[in-house]
Amino acid sequence: MTFEPFFTELNGLFARYLSSASREAQHSYCTPENRYRFGSQGQVERLIAAAELCTKHFSGDLVEIGCFEGSTSKHLCKVAKQYSRKLICVDPWETGTQNCEGSEYNAFLEATKEYRDTTEIIRKSSMHPDVVSTLRSREIAFAYVDGLHTLDACFSDIKTVGHCYGIIAVDDLPWCREVRQAIAKSLFQFDFEWFGNPYMREGYLFHRPKSEREFLQGTRDKL
Repeated sequence: MTFEPFFTELNGLFARYLSSASREAQHSYCTPENRYRFGSQGQVERLIAAAELCTKHFSGDLVEIGCFEGSTSKHLCKVAKQYSRKLICVDPWETGTQNCEGSEYNAFLEATKEYRDTTEIIRKSSMHPDVVSTLRSREIAFAYVDGLHTLDACFSDIKTVGHCYGIIAVDDLPWCREVRQAIAKSLFQFDFEWFGNPYMREGYLFHRPKSEREFLQGTRDKL
């Protein structure tokens, strides 16, 4: 495994993100009535590109924490299937929790029905000790964190998938201060590098080791 070719392509990918995400584009996409859409324009395409880049260069599966109705999951499933990987989907889908009213799990199953052999569903909280242990034991090429939007939960999720070889995408930065705080805490404690754009809904965490040995002996010891 070599990291240098990955980072060469990653730099190009981020350069495209900077040129494509603009204030004008996002304001035309987001209405005053729905501020939560701000930064969403082009997000799916960005996540697909990031996931493809990671699976192209690294071994391991894809992880999505917080799957809701599967609108992003179905695209990540397609990437996982293309590279003969799994998408590990973590979400309790418990009525009464964040944005969950009861129909979301069935909607998720419908959205991902073409990829049943590609998905590995874990219907528990991402903070459950068994889930943390399971994810920490798996090789991960790409992770997407969109779970419970509290400082403790988001930080825990980032730490759980922090051994990811490639990119950890984190959602909902523009409107959620606690998510931004979790990212800041992660940068301080785990030596992540960071890419974000004020006009993108998500941001990207990654490590920049010189070799796999440095990654395994250095990065993981801090998590």
